[in-house]
Amino acid sequence: MLQALSIAATGGRALLRRIDVGANNLANASTVGFKRARAQFADLLYQKLGDLSIGTGVRVLGTPRQVEQGALQKTDRDLDLAIDGEGFFRVRRPGEGGLAYTRAGHLNVDAAGFLVTEEGYVLDPAIRVPADISRLAIDQEGRVVGVPAGSSAGVILGQIGLTRFVNPSGLEPLGRNLFRAAPAAGDPVEGFPGESEDFGWVRQGFLEASNVDPVRELTDLVSAHRAFEMNAKVIEAADEILQAVNGLRRRSS
Repeated sequence: MLQALSIAATGGRALLRRIDVGANNLANASTVGFKRARAQFADLLYQKLGDLSIGTGVRVLGTPRQVEQGALQKTDRDLDLAIDGEGFFRVRRPGEGGLAYTRAGHLNVDAAGFLVTEEGYVLDPAIRVPADISRLAIDQEGRVVGVPAGSSAGVILGQIGLTRFVNPSGLEPLGRNLFRAAPAAGDPVEGFPGESEDFGWVRQGFLEASNVDPVRELTDLVSAHRAFEMNAKVIEAADEILQAVNGLRRRSS
């Protein structure tokens, strides 16, 4: 019965992780560009007891991101951008942080005039908006055109770069809507919107919603909670049997 306690304990730990993942998905259901995660389980090694193979429990194999595109929501704001495709915006983190990647395109202009994400990370390549620019137009291929005040002629300020990965589910999440390249994602491939269908196109005046389905997450959480309760009952039953066995030993001694 000690083995039953151990097996049920591994199930309880794994289900707690699944509940944590689901709760984080729900908490970010309204986060722009958020990609839901999913807990993947794998069984542990089996033990040979005579002619029987007895499992020893379960473990969490990983929590890969589900990278399917979220719905594009119209905002009509010039600096709200969504990627219609598989690419990621590329940004530079301060200091030695290096490059990071995001699908959240709620941009601003910082004090130095550079286009930055909502968290203040400068796009790569950097695009600077002169002080006399009153309006920005960004086409589907990411070209940023600034229109000076009192003028109808536009000036090309730069082009927004995108990066794609063979397996974007393998990107390492950093928080703040950022991801870091990781071996599981494959080598980053840099380019520009419209360069190929793989990169996708930029949609000005839109933001990508999270790909979290709240109803589905709640259903999964209820299922995980019930499974956790069943594991708890197994632990309780095993403990009662052990207590009974110990009682028999004391009476027989």
